[in-house]
Amino acid sequence: MSTTSLTDRLGSLLMAPVHLLMRIIDIPLRAVQKAAGIGGMAAVFLAPNMLIFGIFVLLPLVINFVYSMTGGTAFFLSERNFVGAEQYQRLFTCTNYLDPMSCQEDAFWAAVGNTFWFVILQVALMIGLSLITALILNRDLAARSFWRAVFFFPVLLSPVVVGLIWKWILQRQGLLNFGLYQFGIEPYTWLTDRNWTFIATIGVSIWAHMGLYTLILLAGLQAIPKDLYEAAEMDGTKPARVFRRITLPLLAPNLLVVVVLALIKAVQIFDEVYVLTGGGPGTSTLYLTQYIYETGFASTLRNPGLAAAASILMGLVLVVLTLIQLGIGQRGEKEGETLMGVASRFILRRRGGKSWHWTDIVTWVWLVGGLIIMFGPAVWLAFSSFKTPAALAEFPPSILPYVTSQATVQGYDKPLQLFEAKMPDGSTKVLAEVRRIGLVAQMVDPTTPGEIVRVNINDRTPVRSVSFATENYTTPFTQFDFLRYLWNSVFVTVTATLITLIVNSMAAFALSKYEFRGRSLAMLIILATLMVPLSVIMVPLYSIISSLGLFNNLWGVILPTVATPTGVFILRQYMLTIPDELIDAARMDKASEWQIYWRIVLPLTAPALAVLAIFSVVWRWNDFLWPLIVLSRRELYTLQVGLSIYSGELNVQWHFILAMTVVTMIPVVLVFIFLQRFITTGIAGTGLK
Repeated sequence: MSTTSLTDRLGSLLMAPVHLLMRIIDIPLRAVQKAAGIGGMAAVFLAPNMLIFGIFVLLPLVINFVYSMTGGTAFFLSERNFVGAEQYQRLFTCTNYLDPMSCQEDAFWAAVGNTFWFVILQVALMIGLSLITALILNRDLAARSFWRAVFFFPVLLSPVVVGLIWKWILQRQGLLNFGLYQFGIEPYTWLTDRNWTFIATIGVSIWAHMGLYTLILLAGLQAIPKDLYEAAEMDGTKPARVFRRITLPLLAPNLLVVVVLALIKAVQIFDEVYVLTGGGPGTSTLYLTQYIYETGFASTLRNPGLAAAASILMGLVLVVLTLIQLGIGQRGEKEGETLMGVASRFILRRRGGKSWHWTDIVTWVWLVGGLIIMFGPAVWLAFSSFKTPAALAEFPPSILPYVTSQATVQGYDKPLQLFEAKMPDGSTKVLAEVRRIGLVAQMVDPTTPGEIVRVNINDRTPVRSVSFATENYTTPFTQFDFLRYLWNSVFVTVTATLITLIVNSMAAFALSKYEFRGRSLAMLIILATLMVPLSVIMVPLYSIISSLGLFNNLWGVILPTVATPTGVFILRQYMLTIPDELIDAARMDKASEWQIYWRIVLPLTAPALAVLAIFSVVWRWNDFLWPLIVLSRRELYTLQVGLSIYSGELNVQWHFILAMTVVTMIPVVLVFIFLQRFITTGIAGTGLK
């Protein structure tokens, strides 16, 4: 039997229970279809998404306004007293709005100022770097898929992992200071100096999120017909003019989406900064989402009403900024011409020509630099996770996990470390260290240990060999609750992803293939909530979860996240490309609406489903803020929450923290390796072109 036939039979065997379940579901739905007609089935397909969406998104939006008009520390509205606009008045009571210390809520205005400058600097740099990278990746490159994966890789990592990676790199004895040390520059205190810490958060967030925006822009570039470029080249049009007249106008929809998404993400920055700095030192990296979280949940002087008022103001700012950005996007591409004109001259200079140009050298410098910057920290983390605590404390650090060799010496109870020492006559000899006093080490020859030899520590080097400390990985499985956290994350991720695919594909099917009253309104409501991040509704959403008995329950983490407007949008746009004639033919063959959805529409939507599956796995596996709010019992922690807790409790045990960080990276990396080929083609087919 061939391998192909064996794989097919195995796949059929695994899918048999699924097909049986679909047939069982089809029985009652046929009865519903007979009673309601084909048009009435739109409500059936749309109902699950809208029910979840209404309970966990729309209802919290309404309740949030009520919360902002109440006072007290209780979460249930029945236990809160009405205070009117007192919370808003408290937020806006200032002598000088530019001086947070003159305000009643000084932390709020410090967070506003930090968020403002973070958004301005981070979004501008993010868009510029993403666009340049996308243009470079769109050239005729060898191994383009590899380079695309390199820049997308950090997007797969959870914010907790990102925070821990850079917390490790930016510490005083970290990799960045080691690089500076090579040039004779004294180490910086990146995470304790107020000015440098703010800059570090901007750099880390760009590193973590730039890959997604690059991919969206790359999908738009690849959707531009190549014959337009060929015609322009035949006319002798200069590359910069091609960029202004062809590339930028046709890329404008993708660019606008990227700007809006980057803006929304920057305003609600929380996770990686919370792990990296905790908002400090002082309030130098305290941003709005962390202020809302600490005011509503984490503070000893808890005030959910004040947090709700702050979240409403944050939501209004997001809406206004997005509308302004949409208005700017309608005015044309003149600003983009100035912004990217210079870059386009070298990026687009060569499109597969036979001879090398200096711009090709710049391109490869950019790619190799990107490989080091985007992928290097993860490699450094992986190697460091196999080091012993002593090796981790070394400065300057080593890339590989070295350990100093030891020898058992007669007359000494414990093994002694071996060094290659320079002797007075200029020769070298391997000696064992007995003790060290200041700059002088007392050493002995392991073969003749009777005589003590005094050696200056600068005249010796340790005898070392590569050794992988595998106990860094095994110990947490036996001594901590890591396996429990791992199982919780797997359950949440798999369950939420399956429900997300089913619920959102059903809604997308209804919104793309049925004509019914209110279809445009339903789609508008779903898309409008793209501008409503979790930080805007987390106070009332917590109250709803508690009322439903889902607090300290993994289902409380799963259900609020499955009806995603992004998922509906991606799948609907892709389903619009499926010919209606296929569906009409199936109806003529007496196929039920459920069979059409399951047997025709879903298989044809596989690329978009793969994209949503990848995004869902990354979102659920990496989710941190919402599980942090919903789960307070340690046995229910997801991996990200547990890792964050351990990073606080095990401050000096970096060998365990780094090893567990590597483990959390593995699942999403494997998912990406198997499904990454669908990402660009899937995005290109969802209307982002």
